[in-house]
Amino acid sequence: SFVVAELLERGHTVVCGAVRASSPAAAKYRIEGGLHARGLWSPQVERACAQEGRLRVAVGSLLAPSMGLEGGSSPGSDAIARQVGTVLHLASEVDLRGDFEAHQTSNVGGTVEALRLAHRARAKFVFASTTDVLPPGWGDAEPLPFELPLPPESEGYKLSKLVGERLVESALKDPRSNLEGATIVRLGFVGGSAKSGACNPKDFLSRLLIGFAHTRTFPQPSGPEPQSLTRFLPVDTASRALATLAVSGEGVGRPARVPNGGGEAGTCRVVHLSACGPDLALSELHEILQRFGPPFDPLPQEPFGDWVRRAELDGALSVWPVLSWARNREHFPPLNSRSARPTMRGLGLLGVERAELECRGQDRERVIHKILRYLLT
Repeated sequence: SFVVAELLERGHTVVCGAVRASSPAAAKYRIEGGLHARGLWSPQVERACAQEGRLRVAVGSLLAPSMGLEGGSSPGSDAIARQVGTVLHLASEVDLRGDFEAHQTSNVGGTVEALRLAHRARAKFVFASTTDVLPPGWGDAEPLPFELPLPPESEGYKLSKLVGERLVESALKDPRSNLEGATIVRLGFVGGSAKSGACNPKDFLSRLLIGFAHTRTFPQPSGPEPQSLTRFLPVDTASRALATLAVSGEGVGRPARVPNGGGEAGTCRVVHLSACGPDLALSELHEILQRFGPPFDPLPQEPFGDWVRRAELDGALSVWPVLSWARNREHFPPLNSRSARPTMRGLGLLGVERAELECRGQDRERVIHKILRYLLT
């Protein structure tokens, strides 16, 4: 929804979407409903949706051939496919406990169909991946997919995204490919909106914050490892960058010429986009929550083992579904071991300021309080 809103607010952009629905009208209603629910129904977005041709929606599916936009059952789907200039592939299955098989259908099969659509449309391809594909402690380099080692099948999400990246690079190498180029965007953890706090209530960060509210306690910092809140990139910042990459993207990240065996070369651009501010220590988070007020005031602390048992009793209502793997840990787990830094070459061309990626001090507290207000209402 955030990327759709960003594109619609750019007055010249035509947005085409493939949506699971019973009819094109129902598909458009789903998109507009998502914009409303996340507070994105601005006057510019409303005018764009009302303007004929700015938002074109067809009934489709991630796993349908060419996502349902080539020879699909939805009226006008072929015409939409012929007008596509950039395919922006953001959909993904994320289950950090699942193996490769649990992710293969959506994350690999879906990428194949999105690439097939881009090939037939002779379009650019923008693929949203993850910094999880990088080894821990990674620095500034932006390697191509085949320069990275494959993780084990037990790390299903990570492996499926790297396989997806390799599919993109392989498509550019194919002499039969009609791709106009490709950009791989490796995203760090994406959290709530810096403007509204709108977020995914089922992601790890949201579950963790709501878990503190449900348990009415806070895990006591302890142990030798640094303990901090997950660093996160506000979703509106990430969406602005993705929308810019869909439209242009020249001068950003690492461009590499990929020979295709036919005497020509396609350009595969790699961009890292992640939060790069200082870690937010658990003790600081505790203070931020207390300053928010009820239901975090008071918020007594207890040993991590006791807090985890309390979270388990709370079950599916809060954090347990995403933290059950830590059941036998003595201390709160370190959450920021992967230190991939964001691309700085051409960052301003994405419409993103370095301060937005750092999100320090009072700015960070304001964003967390907005996320809490969104979650609690």
